[in-house]
Amino acid sequence: MGEGRERIPAAVILIIFLIGAIVIYLITIPQPVAYSLVFGNFSNSHSSTNATLATQPGSYYYALTSYIGGNPSTVNTTYSVGTFSASYDEYNSTVGGATTFTLTSSIFGSSSYNIQFNGLSADAYFLAINITSVSGTPKLSVSLNGNSFYNTLPAGNEQILIKLPQAVNGRNTLSIYNDLNGLAFTQAISFSAVAVTQMAGNNDSHYATVTALTLSGLGNYYLTYTPIGYGNLTVSANGYDLAELTNASDTPMTVMLPSYVVDKAIGTGTSAILPATFNLGFVVSKDSTYEIANTGLTYEMPEITPNSVTIPYSVKTSSGEYVMTFYVDSIMEPGDVSLGFYPSGRIYQISSANLVTGENIIILSNSSLAGAMSDGNYTGTISISSTGLVIPQYLEIKPTS
Repeated sequence: MGEGRERIPAAVILIIFLIGAIVIYLITIPQPVAYSLVFGNFSNSHSSTNATLATQPGSYYYALTSYIGGNPSTVNTTYSVGTFSASYDEYNSTVGGATTFTLTSSIFGSSSYNIQFNGLSADAYFLAINITSVSGTPKLSVSLNGNSFYNTLPAGNEQILIKLPQAVNGRNTLSIYNDLNGLAFTQAISFSAVAVTQMAGNNDSHYATVTALTLSGLGNYYLTYTPIGYGNLTVSANGYDLAELTNASDTPMTVMLPSYVVDKAIGTGTSAILPATFNLGFVVSKDSTYEIANTGLTYEMPEITPNSVTIPYSVKTSSGEYVMTFYVDSIMEPGDVSLGFYPSGRIYQISSANLVTGENIIILSNSSLAGAMSDGNYTGTISISSTGLVIPQYLEIKPTS
């Protein structure tokens, strides 16, 4: 008899094939895609700090986006840059040369010695030659980059100093020749030292970087300085020329930075207070020297309309005390900060002497927040004002228990 076999339903076979296909698909595709298909999409992205600041359950957090207080009149803030020198000095340096060597010439030909150096067309160059002995009456000649410019009949124990023609930018070749002179059979010149000296200008101009603050880009910036000296002086900010002087007197000077310079100097950010960085340049030309005294950058902040804010609060009820954090980004003008709670009518004050950038901590009593209830929370409003000009970041309230 034949052995009977159990038939597997077609539906089961189809399901097995489908499961196998899914497994193979998940193995062959990238892992993040596979995780997404199986477990769903998960995101680790974060929004702004204000929106995601972690607080314990029942605590209160409010992001403050406007300034508090005001500025009833124009206020100047000066950032000192100091006193420094800006001059153009000349200095010498040896850029090429040789020690002891001898050049000979005869009826069969002459000899030469080459010195190579890197040059700049704007600088002056000199050749110093020390001759120890001469045999016969040879002719000494010198050329620069193939162009002869000097010749003489040298003598023993002689020092020769020659100014070279204009050098080229980059590689230069200086050649010293012993040329046969007259009917002599041989002639020789012995050297103890040869040196090429570069006389260059040292442009000791001065640059100073100063970072100031600005309130939403409002106001003006002024550069003040006293130029003491002589010659040509160019004053600039972030590469833009502000003033050009020639033989300036010892008089304090003030120049306003144009708006296009200020706008490009201001950094980006969401705060009302932004940094503005300026690279100040004091550049002199040749034969000029200056002492730049009492240099400073002044920010003229205009009149700012007084501003106060009223914000709602909701914090869980507690029989104990609360900790309030008033976080300050910047203090543009010192002054007292007042925080009034409604409906309790309680007012807390941070004096200008105690107000700091960063966290300002106040302990609140239970009664300061009590008075109105909603879903088990104390609710109400907080009015914040200042006699100065303050840029806050947030206000937070936490129960101590």
